[in-house]
Amino acid sequence: MNDQFREFRRRVGRIDSAYSRRVPEAFLVRSDGLVVPKVRSRLRFYFPFKALFAGFIAVMVVKGFLLYSLGEADYVARMQVMLEGSAYQELAAKVLMPDPVSIWAAARIGEFVALLPF
Repeated sequence: MNDQFREFRRRVGRIDSAYSRRVPEAFLVRSDGLVVPKVRSRLRFYFPFKALFAGFIAVMVVKGFLLYSLGEADYVARMQVMLEGSAYQELAAKVLMPDPVSIWAAARIGEFVALLPF
């Protein structure tokens, strides 16, 4: 009988270890000994800082390219026309107004184009 009990315990131990490997945290044992199912944490939404930064960089590059290709005077004149348009055009003009970063980007694009062989 003693050998049968040890064999039974060994089989139960194998089953228990296999189950605990598959579902390691499915249940919790409370302090009073009650076994309860573990509640999964809620889905969390995080603010996409990387995407916001990438969008900012993309806007600066586009503004720099437009400043380089149109020239600063023509670019500002087009922004003035947009400021007199609809609310969406006014918002776009305020976002696209030249700033030090976009002027710097336009200068770097100009230097890069000057180095090209054609």
